[in-house]
Amino acid sequence: MENISDAIYIADKEGKIILMNAEGRSLLSDYYAVKNAEDFNITKQAFDTSGNEIHVENLSLKCALRGEKIKNKTIIIKRSDKELTIRVNSTPIYDTSGNLIMALACYHDITDLAEKEKIIVEKYRQLEILKEEAEIANKIKSLFLDNMSHEIRTPMNGIFGTIQLLEKTPMSEEQSKYITLLKNSGNKLLTIINNILDISKIEAGIHKLNDGKFALKKITDDIYTNLLESGNSKGLEIRYYFDPNAEFIAIGDELKLKQILDNLISNAVKFTEKGYISFRVTKVSSDNDYVKIKFTIADTGIGIDERFKSKIFGIFSQGDISVNKKYTGTGLGLSISKQLAMMMNGNISFESTLGEGSTFTFTCSFKKSDYYEKNIEVMNDNKISEDDNINNLWMNKSILCIETNSIDKEVMESIVERKGCKYIHAHNISEALKILNCNYVDLILLDMKLNKLEDFEKIKEMRISRVKGKNIPIIGMSSYTIMENREILMNLGIDHCISKPFNVEEIYNIFEIYL
Repeated sequence: MENISDAIYIADKEGKIILMNAEGRSLLSDYYAVKNAEDFNITKQAFDTSGNEIHVENLSLKCALRGEKIKNKTIIIKRSDKELTIRVNSTPIYDTSGNLIMALACYHDITDLAEKEKIIVEKYRQLEILKEEAEIANKIKSLFLDNMSHEIRTPMNGIFGTIQLLEKTPMSEEQSKYITLLKNSGNKLLTIINNILDISKIEAGIHKLNDGKFALKKITDDIYTNLLESGNSKGLEIRYYFDPNAEFIAIGDELKLKQILDNLISNAVKFTEKGYISFRVTKVSSDNDYVKIKFTIADTGIGIDERFKSKIFGIFSQGDISVNKKYTGTGLGLSISKQLAMMMNGNISFESTLGEGSTFTFTCSFKKSDYYEKNIEVMNDNKISEDDNINNLWMNKSILCIETNSIDKEVMESIVERKGCKYIHAHNISEALKILNCNYVDLILLDMKLNKLEDFEKIKEMRISRVKGKNIPIIGMSSYTIMENREILMNLGIDHCISKPFNVEEIYNIFEIYL
């Protein structure tokens, strides 16, 4: 006991210290000239230092002498040289007949450990502060990106809508050429804007997938059609295979799937000057709930230099970054595609030989749906004809558009009236409710930039027609890429949502469904 590193104190049943080891004497040397255990009697002088917390530990032996135990109690001893943190344990000692004869107290110096704990606690406190600051900064960044998306997409919607309306007017061959140039430039600009916003949202951890039902084969057939057009314009052979086992109604993010495939295929077309491009869709595996699909895009293009293979999925990564580079692009497409693929429980890998070509493989999983929904069938199979003949079924139909942007208002008015419908405009939901009190409308188009919580509640009221006693279909239009507002609106019963800038034919397809 004399050599144990803990301080040991034993008192007899009268409270007199009968044993104290070297560590015990050392611990109290600041208060008493302790040499022998007999110098202490807890009922009179042991631990009796006025105003010092060590006085409390008088109780550790007293409690033990009453038959009580103290376990891992922490106390502070303030010595002249330093402050000690002590962990105390005490217990009664009985003879073989069960009579209490002694009490034992053990003091363990945990000062160093306590100091480390204080440091750790302080570091955790600082981390919590940093975490809170990061969360606040992340929210600010999210709001900034959301607002920036709206501010960019709103004028883009005006530009694209105006171009599409111009296409439907009589034009000379020269004017048609200029419109095509405008469309192509606008599409490239929109792609760059979307990529920059997407990578910012992914880095901020605020990018979300939005599940919906779609026919997988219909999506890939449309992509093949676009590939055929762009590939043939360069004299390339285009190959396409769709596994019959992969033909099903999928539940997933249709837009993100298109975005990934468009990125991979546009790269194949861009970097291939001769030869072929192959696009294959195959089913890998399935269970009761999910189907794993593999998309393979192979080309006979320039290939990828070994030096750049490890960097190909990095942000802003390109093989040639010189000012005079042959191939244009921001270097964001593959990085975004890779991260989106991982969000879809998949991945993107590649094999490439410089000068011979590349093969990119993209895998992802979709939930299965066993039935077609009415809207999917209509939108996929009953496309509106390209001519400008007014649909007689739409004559005298009234469409209420709630839109705050004056340019978008003008564009939508032209889109609606071209099909013979009556256009009614409201600047906000309150104004729309007043209009609905006096007028029956067949469809409501709603800009989804809502700033007040009351706006969401008013939508429920707005859905109910006061004339024919049925719910009016509501189509939400959004310039936002963050979808919290969209989810809330869908929960309120909005029938369909479209993103700005939208396609005019998409608007007419929606009219076909709901009118």
